[in-house]
Amino acid sequence: MLKYKIIAIIFFATILINPISSLHQSAVFAGTDDVDPSYVEEGVASWYGPKFHGRKTASGEIFDTHDFTAAHKTLPFGTYVKVTNLQNNLSTVVRINDRGPYVKGRIIDLSHAAKQDIEMGSLAKVRIEIFDEDNENLSDFENDLFDKSGLFTLFGSVLSSGSKIFIEYKGVRSNENSELTEEELIEYVKNSKSINIAVLAADNSEVATYAFNQKVNGNKNYIEITNILRSINGYTLMNGEFDNIEDVNELIGNIKPLEFYPLILEEIYTSDTPTYKLFVGRYDSEDNARIDMNILNLAGYEVKCIQIFE
Repeated sequence: MLKYKIIAIIFFATILINPISSLHQSAVFAGTDDVDPSYVEEGVASWYGPKFHGRKTASGEIFDTHDFTAAHKTLPFGTYVKVTNLQNNLSTVVRINDRGPYVKGRIIDLSHAAKQDIEMGSLAKVRIEIFDEDNENLSDFENDLFDKSGLFTLFGSVLSSGSKIFIEYKGVRSNENSELTEEELIEYVKNSKSINIAVLAADNSEVATYAFNQKVNGNKNYIEITNILRSINGYTLMNGEFDNIEDVNELIGNIKPLEFYPLILEEIYTSDTPTYKLFVGRYDSEDNARIDMNILNLAGYEVKCIQIFE
């Protein structure tokens, strides 16, 4: 009942929000076409991630360290730039959506995804060039990032191709000793109200690997789904990233009465203690996902629509 009451609010909120949004967008991207296409800059790049993830950028967007974005001091928001690591000649394309860096001697702050793509450490000497969409196909370039780097995204997390992904199976097995088929696992994902996933990126430390193995190895309830990810598609709503399970459980308790399902909990092992991400719902189309995204945002939850697998 509460869900339908909130839907009614959207009609009034949309009338108020849309004019503001359109004005904001025109201000954000004003002047993008005026950038000198011959612009080139060389200097030191840094990156920013966990501490700023989920916060507003100077452009008004929510910063997602898994997206290919960057902060620059002067380039207009929305400008695409090609960033080349001069130490290994690897390049990536990022969209400027924030201001910075504010440390003397640095010319650009990259997201974690971009940092990984050019295989830089904490700092790197780079060259920045305006990305010419007329001479290079942007969508093809972005798709190639995953092909050439062996990367893919799962629930917005950028993972290397050797990563391991397990799901906790809470259903009843017809035979305790038999393995579940791919069809049974996909059906379970599609119909469950609560899903737990454990993820270990291939390049994580021995400490993270040990913690991950302690969680899933020998536990019959955890089943590897790495090889069937492409069958688990659609969209979901990301509802935050957390360092401790208590905060996640509190949020789950608050959202459950709204009856948005499934609730998907992802544990990501990068150290001896995992980080957690909570996702709400699974949708076949982005349009359907955004309907519930608006409802949850109006209810006070800062969620964003993401593709489950890319």
